[in-house]
Amino acid sequence: ESAFGDIKYNMKYDRFILRGKEKVYIEYGILSMAHNLRKVYCQQSGCWKEYYVQRASKKGKKA
Repeated sequence: ESAFGDIKYNMKYDRFILRGKEKVYIEYGILSMAHNLRKVYCQQSGCWKEYYVQRASKKGKKA
């Protein structure tokens, strides 16, 4: 479920562009691939650290 929330919130994606079950499956598959590629990129480049530090500071916690 965190992948759905991440796609909706961080990728600002709240509705499908295409119509029809088959087309929606394809569209969501592309979104899932983009999500996974972003995760791999962030893990390799270290940008995920900046994200979690920023996120913790918004909540008032120290990272």
